[in-house]
Amino acid sequence: MLQFRLFANDGFQLIDIAAGQADGGSQQALAARSNINYVVQADSLARLPILGNINIVGKTIVEAEAFLQAKYAKFYVSPFVILNITNKRVIVFPGTGSSAKVVSLSNNNTTLIEVLALVGGISANSKANRIKIVRQTKTKKDVYLIDLSTIEGIQEGSIIVQANDIIYVEPNPNLAREALGDITPIVSLLSSALFIWATLTTIKNTP
Repeated sequence: MLQFRLFANDGFQLIDIAAGQADGGSQQALAARSNINYVVQADSLARLPILGNINIVGKTIVEAEAFLQAKYAKFYVSPFVILNITNKRVIVFPGTGSSAKVVSLSNNNTTLIEVLALVGGISANSKANRIKIVRQTKTKKDVYLIDLSTIEGIQEGSIIVQANDIIYVEPNPNLAREALGDITPIVSLLSSALFIWATLTTIKNTP
């Protein structure tokens, strides 16, 4: 999903409005244009004003802006294009036993540490040295193992996440808690049986 804005004269109108020199009508028009999103379809085409269907898949934001500026130069004087992807997100499994969280990426250069901070950080029940980023490429899935338990590993946390990455924080198993969870039903059953036996014994011995 692309947010697309186009200005002529190398963005003169954008700067003019930002400086507060435009009238209210122009400011409203700018706001209206800023809120329009364009979908990149499954066939890699996006339908943009004047140009119609055009393929910008495989380009970075900067490359796509330069590409579109060259296309719009046929219709406008020194066009200035601003692009922003509005539906980038990653899925985070925080390793706490709770459900996964979907994190929207509002910035183009969001790091792994920033994403983990958005979901509350790494808990005591998670392994800071076993953080995996699963990334789908055209042919396979790449897995990156990140260790944030050391000062040196913090540098690895500066890796830029990409849209649709899956971030998995390996949980730290609590054997005592798991064992207690396994035996609790048995203890409860034995307690109930003992209570029934004691009750029947009391009734039997009552004169």
